Amino acid sequence: MELLCQALRWTADAAFQIFYYATKFVHPLLGFITYWFTGKNELQVVLEKNIPRQDRVLQVEAILRKWKAFDFENMSKCSLAEIYEIASTLCYENNLHNRKLKIRFKYCLEKIIGYEKLLKNVEDVRKIHYNPYDKAHEKQLLKLFSLLKPESQISAVDQRWVELGFQGKDPSTDFRGMGLLGLQQLIYLCETERQKSLAMLSRSLNPRHGYPFAIVGINMSFLTRELLLEGHLKSFFYAKSRCHLSMQELHDVYRYCFYRFDQLWAINKPENEMAFGEIRAQLKADLLSELREVDLGNRIKQFLEAEKMSDVLEVYDSEVMANAAALYDIAVKIDPFLAELSCVGERGFCLLKDCIENGLKMEKPDEDVVAQHLYHIFNLMDSFRHVKRRTICHRYFNHVCTILDSLPALTWMSVASNPVAFIQDVIEIATFYTNRILKEFPQKENGLHVQFVEQWLKALESLKAFVQKYYADGFTWKNVTPGLSTCDATDVELFDKPLPPPPPPANLSRLEKSVEDMHQKLFAQINKGLDITKGLRKVTPDMQMHKNPTLRTATPVCKPTVAAKPAHLTKNLPSAKQDTTRTPVLTCDDKKWFIENHVNNKDIKIEITDMKQVMYIYRCENCVIVVKGKLNSIALDSCKKTSLVFDNIVSSLEIINCQKMQIQTMGTMPTLVLQKTDGCMVYLSKEALNCEVVTSKTSEVNLLIPTEDGEYEERCVPEQFKTVWNGTALKTTPSEIA
Repeated sequence: MELLCQALRWTADAAFQIFYYATKFVHPLLGFITYWFTGKNELQVVLEKNIPRQDRVLQVEAILRKWKAFDFENMSKCSLAEIYEIASTLCYENNLHNRKLKIRFKYCLEKIIGYEKLLKNVEDVRKIHYNPYDKAHEKQLLKLFSLLKPESQISAVDQRWVELGFQGKDPSTDFRGMGLLGLQQLIYLCETERQKSLAMLSRSLNPRHGYPFAIVGINMSFLTRELLLEGHLKSFFYAKSRCHLSMQELHDVYRYCFYRFDQLWAINKPENEMAFGEIRAQLKADLLSELREVDLGNRIKQFLEAEKMSDVLEVYDSEVMANAAALYDIAVKIDPFLAELSCVGERGFCLLKDCIENGLKMEKPDEDVVAQHLYHIFNLMDSFRHVKRRTICHRYFNHVCTILDSLPALTWMSVASNPVAFIQDVIEIATFYTNRILKEFPQKENGLHVQFVEQWLKALESLKAFVQKYYADGFTWKNVTPGLSTCDATDVELFDKPLPPPPPPANLSRLEKSVEDMHQKLFAQINKGLDITKGLRKVTPDMQMHKNPTLRTATPVCKPTVAAKPAHLTKNLPSAKQDTTRTPVLTCDDKKWFIENHVNNKDIKIEITDMKQVMYIYRCENCVIVVKGKLNSIALDSCKKTSLVFDNIVSSLEIINCQKMQIQTMGTMPTLVLQKTDGCMVYLSKEALNCEVVTSKTSEVNLLIPTEDGEYEERCVPEQFKTVWNGTALKTTPSEIA
């Protein structure tokens, strides 16, 4: 018996040795055979294949893992330059002289090492345990609560943490397994998808089919890390076009996992939380199936784009459409004619929403096709264009112009760049007519006309703010096939509430009929001739003041107030009260400094870090601005009693529409341009004595030249000129009295 057992052990050892040496030498032998018959090594054969990029990276990784000289652990610590150096060395050693093969190999190497770096970063964050005595950790925890329950405050230890799905009043104990990774991913979910996370939290609190929200979130972090460690996410990350992988891409996978778990839980409707393990296993099986059969990257991409699309439309409904729809409630109290007119504006905003929704699902069309995309809006504008011509004598003509001349703002999708400025131009056109309305109907109908104007301008301003927030550089068309749904029927039922239907099209016939009726009444009265006076009451002697002395002692009848002239006919400038409502601005956008609407600010100091930066100063009054450093140019527009001190300018200083200014340069200033400026003292430095001064429509401009004793000598810039004809050309010189 002992001999039999010993023989079996010898047999097992021999089989293991044979398997070990076979696996050790078979791969090099196969590589040698491949090289002998094809003249190419295994790496060259893989790189020359025209296969999907993720498959190529996986095969290259399998080859590199068989090389003893390639240390993956140390490679994850290399920088990008070191990776390129390693790739060049390996290309030389493996006879990869073809440029296309070199590029493919470097790409594969970046992807492989990037995955290892991502794995290392995830482990580093996970190993950081939550410390209740660390203020930074406590701040992140309280941030999570404020995102989910912004209306209340909480301490680090509180019984209300149970409402978010933690096991007890001290949530720090639940982060023992995943460390700060679980907390950071929960915060990322709530920050990026606020409404979606609040909806999932609300469903998790269902008394019959609820689940612990926070605990599930931490388990989804564990599932995401598990997929990353086991290598299931390699094909997903390797298929991305970006070479550098970041934690954000892993967080997006986490969001998708949490979203799918919530969906499965809502479909299965388990009676208690004991079904968590079963649903988690089902979720992992579904994810692995998608990784094998379907491109998970497209699923996640469509999921994220669908979320962004729903957010955009939700904001449009709550902020833009709500203001446009509120106009009808005001207009119907004034006149049915204005109620019909408000329906025209609301219809235009509904059509714009349809255009945005369709645009988010289609590829960017050609410029000549964009107008076809906005066909219904242009058709609406054309349908009511003749109404404006036929209502010139109408009482509400300015109301008609306000609405109809504002409709071009709804075509901002056709503007390739800076649609915000386009909308602002339309708002200014509408303001021209709204000012007329305010002058004509200041307090009539209990101020409803003022509310009408304010509500319509509010709708236009909300549209401008919406475009500024999402499409400041132009509408972003998405490369998504129209009609492709990113969710199934259950997904729509669970997460997306149907939006209210748009209002019916405005009744054009009723609007035209009301205009025709008014025209007929007007012509009927004109055709009466002298008979029109028959409807007047007869004035009796007791109604005549010279025959009835009692009327002389009565209270005089108040004269009707005459409306002031429209703003466009007066020469008065805007009042100071309007100017004070402007918000002061001090910001740097890329390489442009904006200083606007400051009043009585004597301490404005700017540090310039890049000489390519430019500065624009607008509508500042009684301020002192100090600029340190060297910049490209400065422009002052519509400023009063403002002092500017700067070091150096590369190109020019422009002063336009300013009054009573003081300028001092401490360094160089090649060019000084003054336009429509009254009163300006310019203190030049010794480096700026060769400055070129260009003036037009200016007065009281004085240059102060530095002298050797440290004082300044004042010289005025001529204001009057004399022009004579010398026989060949006009000759202009400063006049003697200038």
